[in-house]
Amino acid sequence: MSTEKGTYQAPAGAAVPVKGEVIATQPASAPIAATVVAGTPWPVQLCCYDNCNCCADLPLCCYAAWCAPCLWAEAAEYLQVDTLRSPQDAECCQPCCCCTSARCATNYWALMGYSCATSLAQSLCNAMGCQSISGFINLAPVLTMRSRQQLEQQGLAVECGHAYCADYWCPSCSAYQQGVYVKHVLKQDFVCCTYQSCCKQTCGRGPAPGEMQLTLPRYAAVTAQPGAAVV
Repeated sequence: MSTEKGTYQAPAGAAVPVKGEVIATQPASAPIAATVVAGTPWPVQLCCYDNCNCCADLPLCCYAAWCAPCLWAEAAEYLQVDTLRSPQDAECCQPCCCCTSARCATNYWALMGYSCATSLAQSLCNAMGCQSISGFINLAPVLTMRSRQQLEQQGLAVECGHAYCADYWCPSCSAYQQGVYVKHVLKQDFVCCTYQSCCKQTCGRGPAPGEMQLTLPRYAAVTAQPGAAVV
């Protein structure tokens, strides 16, 4: 190693300073995604938890049935869905309870806010004598459909006519369908204490990420790397 005053020989095993630039090949905040052909069917069916095929991943099915908001919040975190106005607000809440990250907690509390807005809108309709329509008001899918829309933009088929309809008529089944995609196609397991401590303890460990026997075998070769192609 040359210096202005001469040559310096570093001792064996010593760290040698290196001058240069670090080039990032993938942003740390980039969403985990798999590239699929436009219109590719989902790995499991939307209706009735893959047509009552819950045993394929019973803990995940239990998670979707009993705590769909938490499952959606985690899935939206993996997919880097912006639940608020800007990406800068994506981590404005602190981790708490079963939400182990700021982004997951932000997703969860944003969903709770939409649920409260739904209750308020229903109460106003009831107060105005519109009881016949108040029960149909549901604002939560306005938020939760964003994760479905993001996956549809990546190539998955549009089901139930629109992402809002899928989340409106069957929110827990929609959450399960997205959960299967995240866990067994993108191979990212969920960490919520409800899922890990309750669902897995009650229903068994279930298949590891990527090991579920999916309806469509083409997904078997997908890896967890961003941009991995479906074969």
